[in-house]
Amino acid sequence: MRIKSIAVAVVVVLPTFYAPVAQAAQKPIIESFTFTPNEVDITSANTKVEIELIASHPSGIENSSTLATLTNSRNDSLSTYLTRVDSPINLSLIKVTYRGSLTVPRDIATGVYSFTVASLRNNNSSGYQYASDAVDSKKYGA
Repeated sequence: MRIKSIAVAVVVVLPTFYAPVAQAAQKPIIESFTFTPNEVDITSANTKVEIELIASHPSGIENSSTLATLTNSRNDSLSTYLTRVDSPINLSLIKVTYRGSLTVPRDIATGVYSFTVASLRNNNSSGYQYASDAVDSKKYGA
């Protein structure tokens, strides 16, 4: 009887020592979005705008590139791809930087333009996959 009591006690107490890592499923986080210059003078020659996006996720980011689009209120737009800077691409990298550039032509329509960037997905090895929130330059104060 004593052995049976000890066995039952071990079965009841043992699971309390095992605590699996609790990590909630989360979508990738956009840590920063910047571009320079912030203003373009269309009376000068074509202007090259440098763009940088930094995203993170505990299990890595899947995308090798993402699309950045410069749009005005009349839906005139210019687009370019932002590509990962890590080479070779490491899908399990927790923080990923994307860079690209966009040449704004001198004859572009005047007005206020803002950037948007397509969402990013976390690495599928985490057992779930979510897309990041869409990036809007107005949200990041750029």
